[in-house]
Amino acid sequence: MRLFLSYIFLFCCLNGFGQIMSPMECWEYIDWDLSKIKGEINTIEVNEYTALDYFGELKKQSTKVDAVFSFNAKNHLYKAEGILDQRLDGNIPLTTTEEGIKENRSVSISYIIDSSLTDIRMNYLFRGQRYNGRFIWRYDNNRNNIEFIAYVNDSIFLKELAKYNEKNQLIEFKRYFDDGKLGHKTSYSYDKNGNEIEYAYQSNYSLSKTKKNYNTSNQLIEEQYFVNDKLERSSTYKYNINGKLIEENESNEGKFVKKEATTYNTKGDKTSITNYDSKGVIINNETFVYNSEGALIEQVFIGKRYSYGESEKTVASYEYDQKGNWTKKTEYTVSLPSALPSEYTITERKITYR
Repeated sequence: MRLFLSYIFLFCCLNGFGQIMSPMECWEYIDWDLSKIKGEINTIEVNEYTALDYFGELKKQSTKVDAVFSFNAKNHLYKAEGILDQRLDGNIPLTTTEEGIKENRSVSISYIIDSSLTDIRMNYLFRGQRYNGRFIWRYDNNRNNIEFIAYVNDSIFLKELAKYNEKNQLIEFKRYFDDGKLGHKTSYSYDKNGNEIEYAYQSNYSLSKTKKNYNTSNQLIEEQYFVNDKLERSSTYKYNINGKLIEENESNEGKFVKKEATTYNTKGDKTSITNYDSKGVIINNETFVYNSEGALIEQVFIGKRYSYGESEKTVASYEYDQKGNWTKKTEYTVSLPSALPSEYTITERKITYR
């Protein structure tokens, strides 16, 4: 049951800053990134597989995702059906029960969307039991998301409330859990230019605040994070003449710990992101390669993703259709310095247009 509830939480895509998100924003957090689709779409069929290299040819193995997404005339996602294999705790895939018996995790989702309400109902098979989930977003007259409620088998699992000022800026957010008690509260404040200058997060355990400073071009140049009025960490930001972020420096308790540098091509496309430690040693580097139309065709990450663990290399390559939407993504990861790719992931998208 706990894993099922975790899936519900994942499905709702509630971000770490306590903001309520619309259904379309939820799907933006999925690897398929439906928000960047070009053209008038009818359906997207997504098939994701593991694959192995056999004599220079990739052979598909197990299916990780097999789903169809349907869109209305406004390119709004209104229906999603299929099998989703998302790892929730890093150990147990949704396609396996505790006893190791394979189960077909079919997720059927239906949407009702209008100007004041989004109502999503989901039927889900989990460990031999059928669950019903329901997710309701309510909006004010300015289309601000003011309430979200998640139900599991007709019982409230999560409730969130939001308030906005006269400029439609979020000023307060509250989250309640299934026991009906307030879990945490977040408040926001802004300067005369509409820039968020502070948000405070309050729970039963601590009070944290983030303060932000901007330059005359309204670009974020400094961010400070406090816990119980003590400065824990801070970041400073630099930009190029085109307004693109090129450098971020991070400090913990006043000590410099990391720098991130970003480069761009003449079209303004990001070409590399490099992270350095406090001594100037490269922690990791990520590069991006584009075709003549400006579409990303290769993405390569080399180094450590975190301060712990082994160095790795991850390579992702893309193929596109005539509309400029990618139809195939091939990705693999290897441990450095000498290991070979042990497993590939292939994601294929069949897109139909109106």
